[in-house]
Order: sequence, then structure tokens, then C-alpha cells
Amino acid sequence: MPLGAGLAFADKYLGNDNVTFTYFGDGAANQGQVYETYNMAELWALPVIFVIENNQYAMGTSLKRSTKSTTLYGRGRPMAFPASRSTAWMCWR
Repeated sequence: MPLGAGLAFADKYLGNDNVTFTYFGDGAANQGQVYETYNMAELWALPVIFVIENNQYAMGTSLKRSTKSTTLYGRGRPMAFPASRSTAWMCWR
């Protein structure tokens, strides 16, 4: 995720019209770096779309056993990201 946001920052800095798609799994969705990246993407209005792949078992642990919030596409609500559910994906901008 941070790498994808970095690529999006470079695109914005260079002034081109590229958009970065950043894919990550449901296990990564519980890491702190994800929320830090969300915050930076919002602050800097980066051209990035975050896509969460929900395979139900991050490193062998069920999503229901590893997190209270199982609505992965809603994780961007604190940053006011528009989100949609289609097997579980979140996009922004």
C-alpha cells in the first residue's frame, strides 16, 4: 500500500494523468501502515484506487476471528473515501 501511494504521489508530482491501482489482502487491512497510507492519500489528494481482496483467511486465520469490523470496504470511512462492495473492494477518487 505505501508503495502504491508513493507511485501515485510521483504521478501527481509529474503532472501526468495516471491513476495507481493498489491491491492488498484482508490480512494487510489490519496493519497500521494501511491507515497511515489512507491518511496521506487523502491529505495529498493522490490519484490512487485501493482494492482489497477478501479471501476470508489471512495467513490461515479467519477474518471473523482476526478483526471486529468485517466490512472491509468500510475501512476508509474515517477518511471519507467513497467505497463500494463487489466481493470486497474499496476505491478512492
